Amino acid sequence: MPTVHSTESEYFFVRNSISAIQLFLCKCSLPFLIYDI
Repeated sequence: MPTVHSTESEYFFVRNSISAIQLFLCKCSLPFLIYDI
């Protein structure tokens, strides 16, 4: 059980990190997209 729990924690941590990075990239690239238009 502890191994499964740690694997789930790592999965959620990685997924949250990826979504946070995507949100950060969207915030950074949004002004450039507006300026291009």
